Amino acid sequence: MDKRVARWIIAIILASVLVVAELFTYIGGMGYVITHFNDEAVADLQVEEEEAEEVDISGYEADYKTLKEVKKNLQQVVEGKQHYYEVSADGLIYNIEINQGLSYGRSIKNGRAYLMDSFVAGKITAFFVPLLQEVEIDPTGKSQYMIIARDGEEITRLTPKGEGLQSTLKFMPETLEEVGKWQAGYYTFEVHVGDSFAIRQTLFKEANKLKVLLVPIKGRFGDEIRVLEGTWQEALNFTKKVYPLGEEDLIYEIREELDLSDKRYDLYTDSGLYHVWNILNKLQTKEKEYDVIIGFVRSPQGPEQQYKGYTMGAPAVIAMEENPEIEMIVAHEMAHCFEIGDEYWEGSFNMEVNPPPYEMNGYDWHDEEICVTSYKSFITSGNDRGSLATGTVIEQGQRPIDLSYKNLEMSYLNEVVTSFMGTGSSDLKDYWITSAVWEQLYHVFTEDEILESSIGELAVTCEGCYREVDLQDYKWLAYCSKEDNYTKFNIEETEEDYRCSKCKQKELANEDNVYLECPNCHTLNTLSQILKWATGIEEGRKIEPTYNVLQIRGNLNKNNEFITECWWSKQEALNELEAQKNGNYQVQILDKSGVCLQKRDFDVKNGKVEVDIIYPPVTHKVRLLDRDKVFYEREVSENEPTVDVWSIEPGQTLSGEQMISWRGKDLDQDTLHYTVWYDSEYEHRLLIEDTTKESLTIDLDTMPGSWYSYITVKVSDGMGESIGYSAHFQVAYKAPEILTVPEDTYKFKRSDPVEISVEVYDIQEGHLDKEEMVWRDYKGKEVGIGNTLYLQPYTLEVGVYEYTFTVTNIGGEIAQVYYVVEISE
Repeated sequence: MDKRVARWIIAIILASVLVVAELFTYIGGMGYVITHFNDEAVADLQVEEEEAEEVDISGYEADYKTLKEVKKNLQQVVEGKQHYYEVSADGLIYNIEINQGLSYGRSIKNGRAYLMDSFVAGKITAFFVPLLQEVEIDPTGKSQYMIIARDGEEITRLTPKGEGLQSTLKFMPETLEEVGKWQAGYYTFEVHVGDSFAIRQTLFKEANKLKVLLVPIKGRFGDEIRVLEGTWQEALNFTKKVYPLGEEDLIYEIREELDLSDKRYDLYTDSGLYHVWNILNKLQTKEKEYDVIIGFVRSPQGPEQQYKGYTMGAPAVIAMEENPEIEMIVAHEMAHCFEIGDEYWEGSFNMEVNPPPYEMNGYDWHDEEICVTSYKSFITSGNDRGSLATGTVIEQGQRPIDLSYKNLEMSYLNEVVTSFMGTGSSDLKDYWITSAVWEQLYHVFTEDEILESSIGELAVTCEGCYREVDLQDYKWLAYCSKEDNYTKFNIEETEEDYRCSKCKQKELANEDNVYLECPNCHTLNTLSQILKWATGIEEGRKIEPTYNVLQIRGNLNKNNEFITECWWSKQEALNELEAQKNGNYQVQILDKSGVCLQKRDFDVKNGKVEVDIIYPPVTHKVRLLDRDKVFYEREVSENEPTVDVWSIEPGQTLSGEQMISWRGKDLDQDTLHYTVWYDSEYEHRLLIEDTTKESLTIDLDTMPGSWYSYITVKVSDGMGESIGYSAHFQVAYKAPEILTVPEDTYKFKRSDPVEISVEVYDIQEGHLDKEEMVWRDYKGKEVGIGNTLYLQPYTLEVGVYEYTFTVTNIGGEIAQVYYVVEISE
């Protein structure tokens, strides 16, 4: 295999925790893909992508007295960092949004919002700093500014844009040169607003160059021959804006016109579509290699003129010039080359990368003979919002921003902005990039080479049976796309490519197609999973690897008959699992061949059985023993149960009592048990545990207010589990409560200090910060903050005074109480 790639593989697997913590940034990946037009498709097996980490956008809270102490603490926190850490000062500033097209992403797993943190070097970047209250913009930059440093060295200071009262500060350099063209490096962004400040650090990564060949085509359309008019030359403008690429990372060449007017290239026929695509593919040579080859034709293609663009696999795509949204079509078709699926009805869906909107039907990206339907109820189509475009809606709160507009407003886009992987609208302002598509492209364009390391002995845990296996005992396999099979290769052969055992063709063994087969359970372990087990590093973060743990519960009667309760599982790190104890009873976990994977002793108290044990994915049977005698055993169900949650329309604001319904399904016809939670950005509240009912009435007036809430339902058949989520909804914010009932009059002598304390509680935030509580005199002048009013002796003359105590929570809800103070000699 290639020497560079061999070094990459060895370094990933064998590096110590310290080395990987310093070198490893992010292993991205895709899924198993068969591109459009299945007969001519090319298969690529690549590393499965982990779900992007969700971000607590409230920031890192700490009570530090000085900026110097915060910086010192930050340095301690980020030792070994690779991806990002955030520190927000306690005060006015909510957070720092870094925007290269979006500020916030939406998880494709559960729809939760997270701060975008996948940034590339060289791309225009803006910053949004939301505040808890409006401030007057200081155009001088003396009291409001942002310091930008790269790798510890300050490179510039920015002042906020705009004027007047603003609740969000906006920062953006006037030119790329002002910030050194956003060179790759580790950046610190430090924002000051008066006495408040916030710090965020993150990595800007160098993207690979995207090399594109543009090919104008003189094409045949039935009996007509049509040539281009020239507008195709601007077709990459939209791609430059929305793809995670630096300003100089998209490199393109323009080829002279290709004459494909012969009848065999008729674009109204299936054979013609194939031949045009195939001719374009042949423009790829060893001397001239391109990531994408775009052929431009004048008009729609296909037997029914149904295609505005198409591809039968990378690198060639075809796009239509006679189309007002040609720029979107080019970005769309190019994205297919990077395993991104469609987001329109009857399209090809890659559910692991960019699942389409709720209830949309189409075909599986991996096998186009399989029909699939999206059940992600939190993903909304533009059609559901009154747009002609079918793609996933990008919420305005995610700040879809075209940074070529220096005013940093969203008014240049339409009210409903959708994914460019959809279709239906001819208005380019209806389209933008989703966070799911951005993350996929980011990982494609920024894959890192890990530096060379030496070979050493290392045993790592198989993700299938949870047993430690020496690296030398794994069977190292690489995938042959031509034969659709796995070939064994020797990791010591660092100088040569391996050859497929069937077709004998050379293929490069790299991070995208290398797997380790466990000699015990034959699970194919991905490199990224092996790395996680070996080093405790995942997506650049230090982690404690977790295991699936089965909670075995039931009762053992006097006749040694075991009456089982519903068993649930959970993810736990080893240090969270209760220490092994001696006991007269034992639980064993067996695989299909009868090999005991795990065992654990326990005792029975008053007939109650409660024991937790590691539960590997390849478990076939659970066995309970009294000494050496088996008194209960149970096989794992062949099919895991599923659950759908409905009765909530996406995005609506709800209050009062609401009926929540769900429906479980199990092909094995096992009895199903459910546990239900209410989730929002403020809490994860258990509503009911271990019930067999399929509905529940909840009173949302008792729940914290939230702009993004949903219901989570976990279903179990006693061994297997899955989770379902409702559509998201909003719950009105509740006003804070002032728990202290004021006296009629508070009496003080003039020589004594005035001190009045008030207890306040907020259902959203709990106990509020002092800045959210303000005391004012009868003139409206602020005389104190926090829950205590304190005035020095002799501050007030003899007389009666009225003070107003006002508390405002994060939702803008207000509670207010008046206090009367009487001062005497």
